[in-house]
Amino acid sequence: MAILPLAIFIRGAILDSGYVSYAIRAIGAVVILLGIYKSRWVSSLAANLAVTIGTAAILICVIANRLQWFSVDKPYGAVATTLFAILFVNVYERLAEKKKADPTSPRSHRRD
Repeated sequence: MAILPLAIFIRGAILDSGYVSYAIRAIGAVVILLGIYKSRWVSSLAANLAVTIGTAAILICVIANRLQWFSVDKPYGAVATTLFAILFVNVYERLAEKKKADPTSPRSHRRD
């Protein structure tokens, strides 16, 4: 039922909605495949942020294409931001883990 307003008011929106669904599936595939083959790479925080940021990137790609700012294929933008989000969370978690384990860290001497 939601497709009718898209077809009437926004030219080409049905095709965009199809590409958005493919891009969201690509995000899920990247998260699942990295979770299977590199099990320590994808934490729950990384998976949640990858899906959220990847979906936001898809919407930005759609809006930017409509406003003719730039044109990035939605699945490529989704996969790239998903990989970036997973990499960023992994680096953050590794640094936080190192800092927690380091006995010379100023945080480890602090009393709670």
